[in-house]
Amino acid sequence: MSDTLIAILDANNRLVGTRPGELGPGDVPIAADHDLPTDGTFKWVAEEGAFFPLGHGFARVSAKPPVSEAYVLNWLVQRAIASGENVPASVRGWSDWFEKHHKTREDERQQFQRLRPRRER
Repeated sequence: MSDTLIAILDANNRLVGTRPGELGPGDVPIAADHDLPTDGTFKWVAEEGAFFPLGHGFARVSAKPPVSEAYVLNWLVQRAIASGENVPASVRGWSDWFEKHHKTREDERQQFQRLRPRRER
């Protein structure tokens, strides 16, 4: 008896079973002591010569980043000023205006988002 089985693949090359037998053209050998589930959760990728797990897609991207672009830009300007870089007066003026009028509101919005309970899907 052979130590090799032949993988049974569905139309999408997912592993759905194994069978003993002689290898033919296009057959995919799989070790008799393999630990891959045969429930279609692994896909044969011929170019790689291996089975790969099928994922559940990519994580959802949030509609808005956790901080605004203006907040990040202000942070970069403040870092440049603190490190002694030559920052134009108009940029410094914008940063001062942002610090005075918008930064507090942005900080409050972020805190509110952290406190707000997430909706169940």
